[in-house]
Amino acid sequence: MFHMKLDMLMKLTGTKNSTLAMQTSLDASHISRLRRGERRLVRDADYVRAMASCFSRQLGEDYRRRVVAEAMQMPVELLEEQEDLAGVIHAWLIDDKDVGLESIGHFLDGFSADMGCQQLDFDGAVDISGKLPTKEMECYYGKQGKRDAVLALLTQLLQIEMPTTLLLYSDEDMDWLTEDHQFMQQWAYLLKQVISRGNKIRIIHTVTRNLDDMLQGLSKWMPLYMTGAIQPYYYPRKRDGLFKRTLFIAAGKVAMTASSIGDTLDHSLNILIRDSKAVAALEAEFNGYLNLCKPLMRIIGESQRQERLHLWKGFSEAQADQVMITSRLPIYTMPEDLRMRMAERSGTTYRNMHAYQAGASRRFEQNLSQNRTWEMIRLPDVTSIRRGLAPSDLSKADGGMVCYQSAEFVEHLDNIIHLLQEYDNYNIITEKKRHPEEYNLFIKEQYGAIIERITNPQVLFQISESNMIAAFWDYFELVAIPAAKEKYETIEELKGLITELQ
Repeated sequence: MFHMKLDMLMKLTGTKNSTLAMQTSLDASHISRLRRGERRLVRDADYVRAMASCFSRQLGEDYRRRVVAEAMQMPVELLEEQEDLAGVIHAWLIDDKDVGLESIGHFLDGFSADMGCQQLDFDGAVDISGKLPTKEMECYYGKQGKRDAVLALLTQLLQIEMPTTLLLYSDEDMDWLTEDHQFMQQWAYLLKQVISRGNKIRIIHTVTRNLDDMLQGLSKWMPLYMTGAIQPYYYPRKRDGLFKRTLFIAAGKVAMTASSIGDTLDHSLNILIRDSKAVAALEAEFNGYLNLCKPLMRIIGESQRQERLHLWKGFSEAQADQVMITSRLPIYTMPEDLRMRMAERSGTTYRNMHAYQAGASRRFEQNLSQNRTWEMIRLPDVTSIRRGLAPSDLSKADGGMVCYQSAEFVEHLDNIIHLLQEYDNYNIITEKKRHPEEYNLFIKEQYGAIIERITNPQVLFQISESNMIAAFWDYFELVAIPAAKEKYETIEELKGLITELQ
């Protein structure tokens, strides 16, 4: 988005609002609103070219050009010619293409899909005979050698009775994995077998890859992530991208290591090692790197109730601008007394409801008093509401669903209207879908994102990596904001629904 690009360039170059204002003949307050996204970009305005020219003069240091080149997803060499630099920056600033939008959509679709039916496209058993390594150290060469070494490692792992942890890291070019469909079948089949036998996977992702590539990779392996057997991490700092490394280790048993320069893998050496001391040394190297990393996502299953409670409490208390897509009227806009009555009616005491739901309204309104909130709400159809089939966001202690009675749904809508009228910072976008996606998306700017699957298997992903948070934020702005109405129109729409239900 333009405002994020502008803000990044101003921070990187140390440009103040007042300085850029003088260069563009705009007020400093106008620059401030452009940076926050409160003023829309005028594509052919002269001030954008003036901005690009200003920034081009301040990108003299190599490190700044490298950072900008990475953000633009283009070779740094394209930014080395001073006379062309302003034009490149201008084209990037006004480019509103939906970077990552399709990938975010695929990621959410995978999260929402029926996991009982979803397959990895690689379900058939594969022939792995002859893959078992026989020596303490074996050498393999090039891309095909890397594929053979990986199959040998996974085959060896499947011979081990006691479950262990598979440690994975690679910042090498991933063509070796994706260009051979038969190998992809074998790789996926063996990984599923590894997980089904109780093994865990700890993986360090390379987030400096193209964001689309990373999201597509995460989407493809969504069924494996849903098992809770994978712990993903990332290294938060920049790396030179020249010397690259692969470490695949079955802890305490067998390891594969490789290195390369740039993206050249055709003649690279891949070493498969079974010597216990050598495997231990590589494991120590992996863990040393892991200690410098952060979790890319926390994956919390439905049985991990305390972890879920702790996560939601911290997220709800964080003060920040937020955007949300919810499949049901959210718990935090439900009046407290309605929540208590619905709990009693559903056959459980209020104190036995999920603990994080208590105080949700108070924490939400505290955030509204200081920060902006945009929310897309998927409204059920009137027939479902009247029949008592519209699910609420309220759940029993055992995970059972609580549905609204018609009068209760009206009471909740009344409270949402009250919040819209009470808080200037609160805006909602209504959406009507016959078959709504079964996930909720919550994003707090510069804090984190939560994706919650609300059907079985119930699972929650917490994302803290800044590029992914920004991508999900952009996704909301590109998908939801264009459907927004004026607040008074939304209020009238909700009042019309209330009239229809009464």
